[in-house]
Order: sequence, then structure tokens, then C-alpha cells
Amino acid sequence: MVTADYVTLASYHARSFAAGLIGDHGGFVAAAKKKDDNKNKNNNDKGGGGGGGKKKDDNKNKNNNDKGGGGGGGKKKDDNKNKNKNNNNKNPTDAVFNDAFFSNVIEGTAGTGGGTASPLPPDTPIETISAPVIDPSKPLSLEDKMKLASACLSAKELPPITNPKEMKEAVPLWNNLNTTLPLGVVQPSTTQEVSDAISCLYSNGVRAVPYSGGCSLMGMSVLPTSVTVDLSLFMNGVTLNQDSSLTVQGGATLGDIYSSTFEQSKGIYSVVGASCPALGVGQMLGGGIGSLTRMFGLACDQLLGLTMVQYDGQILKVTPTDNPDLFWASCGGGGGNFGVVSEYVIKTVNVPPTLTSFDFSVTNNVVAFMMDVQDKIAVDADPLFSKLQMTFQNTTTKGKKGQKDDVKWSVDVRGLYLGPEAGLAAALKDSGLAAYVEKRSARSRTVNWVDFVIEQARSSNCTKANDAAGLADRKLTNFGQDVSMNSFYVLPSNTMSASGWEDLFKWKASGKDAFVEVDVLGPKSKVAAVATPDTAYAFRPALLAVQFGTAWRSGKKNDRMNLALSSAGTVGNELDRRALAHLVIAP
Repeated sequence: MVTADYVTLASYHARSFAAGLIGDHGGFVAAAKKKDDNKNKNNNDKGGGGGGGKKKDDNKNKNNNDKGGGGGGGKKKDDNKNKNKNNNNKNPTDAVFNDAFFSNVIEGTAGTGGGTASPLPPDTPIETISAPVIDPSKPLSLEDKMKLASACLSAKELPPITNPKEMKEAVPLWNNLNTTLPLGVVQPSTTQEVSDAISCLYSNGVRAVPYSGGCSLMGMSVLPTSVTVDLSLFMNGVTLNQDSSLTVQGGATLGDIYSSTFEQSKGIYSVVGASCPALGVGQMLGGGIGSLTRMFGLACDQLLGLTMVQYDGQILKVTPTDNPDLFWASCGGGGGNFGVVSEYVIKTVNVPPTLTSFDFSVTNNVVAFMMDVQDKIAVDADPLFSKLQMTFQNTTTKGKKGQKDDVKWSVDVRGLYLGPEAGLAAALKDSGLAAYVEKRSARSRTVNWVDFVIEQARSSNCTKANDAAGLADRKLTNFGQDVSMNSFYVLPSNTMSASGWEDLFKWKASGKDAFVEVDVLGPKSKVAAVATPDTAYAFRPALLAVQFGTAWRSGKKNDRMNLALSSAGTVGNELDRRALAHLVIAP
């Protein structure tokens, strides 16, 4: 085994800003980088991130030579949206993550001053495009570089969308706090077109960022000094192969994958991934905790191979044997950090035809319950509990005049047992959960795997779907809400104190739109079965994964800012330290 040292994902992100390749992130993003001291190679120019697709209008007369990635249907592209409107409207700057927010982070990037642009690629038919007017006596501005890049893209039949309204429609974001817009949006339909787009941008000093599902909390797929390579419109196909693996184009969402897999395999095969169908397939690159994780591992553990486009347009095959360093980094290193992934090959898994979904509420001694979850249940729970999640709740009774309000805390427990209901009672007893089941709130029901995905997504307001096909409809997800969120892991070497859990309950009760979700992992889960050095995912020993934040819909800026601050503010000294420590790794 190669002796490895580890650095946090912060170094990945620093490098990614420098390379201009940060895109969508899904699930928990956490990683460590493996560095072979003997080889001492710099792999900064290699990578993995975003993307895959819907069929392009035949009138465009494109030659799609991609293998696999069928299915997925496709919206036709409006020719008018494919034109450069040369609209000079400025990006909005009135939200939390606006242009000013990014100015210090990426100061001096994207060639904002100095230097000269590289010439257009040799095969560019110069006579077919309008030469941009540029003053040769002055250093190239970002506007000049974008003009040159646009000319190159137009020559490749990939004219960028630059009208602000059309860009916003083309690449909608889950988090409404992000109001930045990119310099332009390019919508390729094949891996070669992804390569052409990135080559044009790179050769002219303009940075590219991938877009898949639009669920990056910080809007990393629409950076204001970059061009977004949108894979969602034409590259979202999902194909079940003869060996039961899936070929998935990089713009597909998890909803596309779940729906297509269920349909094409007639319910026989399932896919390991996060709970929200709106997430792009790129979430797999950051880890991916979902309904089948405790039994089958993380989503990134299902990767078999990738087709990746580097920062300069080079197309790479990435597998355990081809470019193994990139494959290692892509298994937990985060989406968009090393390149643009135009195609994934992933494993499917067999699950029993009869599963049991269950839930109950714990209303007494909730702090003691969470201590038990951390110290015993997470350690002992059978992996047949493939999903085990705790959601904090509270009810407030208004106090009489001169008296305090009565706030009562509770915990909703929800899980998936991979077997019939007859085996559930014994499994609950063995795990220690049975002692906390309150009969009046307990219920269980027989489901198949896609039923549970829909149930989970609906309970989290991720979809309104009531069948597998509905999971692929992006319009029925919770896009357009305001979100501020933190997360951290509870490790065996650094467990929570009772006062820490109490602080988290208090914080949840402080705002009606606040949420706290705790996913149980533990040493018996398949996440822990993989040695930490074997992939870039750095939190395999974790007992619990904790997310807390606020999500709301409001047009009032004061409400928006107050709730955002409540999410990012003081939750308690212990939780502040944990959240900030994790944010260094997964901003």
C-alpha cells in the first residue's frame, strides 16, 4: 500500500478555484487527498465533476458519438435561446452570495487583467465568425477574453447564452440566496462538445464550471467570472447495461437515475444515492449518503469508471486501472474539483423485493436518547437497517401572561429495514431501538425500494411525485427556496456531550424553519468496511452525519438575512467548533 499523507478538501477547493473547475456538490462532501511522496506528481490538472443528458434537436444536425447514456428523453432547445443577445445587464448584487461575495475568493482569476489571449484553435473557420473588436494596446480585460471565447464557441456551433433572463432559466439553482449569474452558459450534447467548449474557454483565459443539478448551496456552478457548462439539458440519459451496471450521463439527476433504473430493470435493481431526487449525479463524487448506504456503502463506492474532460479539453477515461489517481480522488473528493465528468459507469445493487419502512417518535428524555444513539445504537445497529435517520422536532405552547412558553422537544425516527415486517421487531430489539419505540406513534409498512425513495423525498419536500416516473421531473422539486446549512460528522474519537445535543435541540426550537437531521452510520455499516486510505472520502469511521440549517420561502430580505444568520450563528460552543471544523473541509 502506498504510504499516504492527507490534506483536507480545502486544498482541493483552493486548487479548483485556480483551475476554474468547481461545480455542483451533493450530499456530504468530504475528502482527503492521497499524495505519493515517491512519485511526487502534481495532479492538479486532472479531475472529476458535474454533468450528463437529454436529446438534442435533430435540426441541429449534431453527430453524437457517445456510447451508452441512452434513455432520459429530452427537451428541445429553443433556437432563440442559443443566440448571444449581448445583453449588458449587470448581475444582481442584493443577496448573500452575490458578485461581491466571490470577489475576494477569486480575486485576480479568470484573467481580469494583463496578459494576451491564446489564438483560436487552428481548425476554427475564422471567416465564418465576426472578429471581436479589441484594442491591442491595452491588457486584455475579462470582457475581451469572453468575446474571443464566444467567437471560438460560435465557430464550434456552441454559441453561449449571455442574456441574464435566459441564463437564469437555463441553470436554475436550488438555493435562492444565490443570485449571481455566470458570464455565459454553454449547453453541449456530447462529450466531444464538452471538450470543445472547455478548450475554447481555456485557450482564451476564461474559466469553466460544470452544472448538473443546480444544488450547490453556494452556487458554485454559476460563478460570476466563469462560463457555466450546462450538462442538464442534453446530457441526462441513463442506460441499464447487460452486466447490470448503469451508464449515466453527467447532467442526470438522481431522480432520472432512480426512475430509469426502476423502469428498465422492472424493479429488480436499485441504485445507492442520496435521498433528494433533485441532486445531480455529481453528488456521487463527494460521497453520497442515502437510503441504502448502511448496507451497500456510499454512492461513490459504486463507481466503476468515468469519462472526464480536463481543464484544457483533454478527454480521459478514469477507472481503477486508467488514471487511477483521478479515480481515487473522484471517490469522495467532491464534484467539479478535477474536471467535468460527462459520463459515469456505476454499479447497481440487488435488494429484496419486500422491504419494511418504519417510523416512530421519541418524546421523553430526548437528550439521553441521542446519547444512546451515538454511543450504542450506531455501534450495534445491523446493516439491514440500510437507512436510520433522526429528525428533531419541537412543539411550543404559548405561556399564560407573565409565564414562559412551554417548549417540548421530540425526535422522529425513520428507517428502512431490508426484509419483511416479521423480522423488524427482533432487529429493533438487537439494536437497542426497541426500548424507545412509543406504540402510539409507531407504524410500519411493506414497500419496494422506489416507494421508499419517494416517501423520503416527499417527507423532505424534495418532490411531489407519487410514482417512479415523477422522480425525474425537475419542476416538482423544492427549487427556489432559501437555504442556509451546516454539517459535521460525529467520530468515535470525538463524540458529542449531552450539553452539545441539548444546544442543538435549543437551536432547532429557536426558529420555525430550522431543521436538524442525523444519519446513523457506524462500524457495522458498509461505509466503514472500506479502509480510509483506499478512497478520498475521509470520514469512514463516522458514527453519525449531522446536518442543521434553515430552509424557507420568503421575499423579505430582513427575514432572509435573519434566518440565514440564525443558521450560521451561535448554536453552542461545541457545535460551533464542530460545524466550523467541517466547513473547512466541505464549504
